[in-house]
Amino acid sequence: LPYSLEQGVKDTQSKSGTVIIMNPKTGAIIAMANYPNYDPNEYWLTQEPWIFKNLAVSDVYEYGSVHKPMTVAIAIESGISKDFTCTDSTGYLDLYEATGYEDLKGRKIYTWDKRPDGKQTFAQMFANSNNPCMARTALKVGFEYYYAKMREFGIGSSINIGLQEESTSYLKPYEEWTKLDLITASYGQGISATPLQVISAISTIANHGKRMQPYIVDAMMDEDDINITVPQIISQPISADTADTVAEMLKAVVEDGGILESEAKRVKNYEISAKTGTAQVIKEGEVGYQEDTTIATYIGFAPTSDPKMIMLVRLSEPQTAEYSTFTAVPVWNDIFLEIVDDLEISTRN
Repeated sequence: LPYSLEQGVKDTQSKSGTVIIMNPKTGAIIAMANYPNYDPNEYWLTQEPWIFKNLAVSDVYEYGSVHKPMTVAIAIESGISKDFTCTDSTGYLDLYEATGYEDLKGRKIYTWDKRPDGKQTFAQMFANSNNPCMARTALKVGFEYYYAKMREFGIGSSINIGLQEESTSYLKPYEEWTKLDLITASYGQGISATPLQVISAISTIANHGKRMQPYIVDAMMDEDDINITVPQIISQPISADTADTVAEMLKAVVEDGGILESEAKRVKNYEISAKTGTAQVIKEGEVGYQEDTTIATYIGFAPTSDPKMIMLVRLSEPQTAEYSTFTAVPVWNDIFLEIVDDLEISTRN
């Protein structure tokens, strides 16, 4: 795993890379790695102080479209039909028309390629990563329900996994939310989380609606006792039916064009639910986003029907390509194919 991550960071010329693999049924962290890393025996040779941090738990970022499964799960849980469709005839959402806010006149949010995708089911919204339709879905749900459910998914709340320098995301108080916040949150911009918080949230969908407390240590021993960690449910934001429905929809990302065909072929023998995410990077000390700088995230679990693992790969500021399908997805597949036998992940029937 560390070698695959290192190679992926070097191949994509990324600033850094992070991988977390978790058992969604228990919350047990199977593996966690970052690159660049350092030798603790010669730590003084490390020039950049940020390399000392465990980015998987300390680095808060806007994580992008990997949030979309949460939006759809919240929508279905709220009563919106799983057969809901949205027609994207323009390739954008006019923010003034959607909100009525005067200061948003002339502003739009676009599809990733600025082309219309036409009639979209939820599964197609995942495969095409359609922002306008995802925003319309969140607006249909409404502020109050969406915000409360997002908190149940753990966004804005610390995991408390017990590792040094664990951070938590800042979630703007509900009273300050506007329709624009709801729109941008629907596709994972304007909100933030650590990689650990993201994998914890999406693991809810893999685990039939139950979010487990992530943990690192299986047991603690002293001279007299062995204290075994007991898996704990920390929330259940959605029903098992909703979770399983969204999990099935997420297969479209791998099977129906949501990633490169060459990468889909590499894992075609396995049943995988996944989502890509490419997010902009906030400017430091000022409003707005950096130009031509992104963070790529890919998260997936397998097998869809009985997940043995969920894995998140994040590459910060890759230089070889803008979108995660070209950067994070190949790294995810490299690691996945290395661990399928160890985790006894079966091939398709």
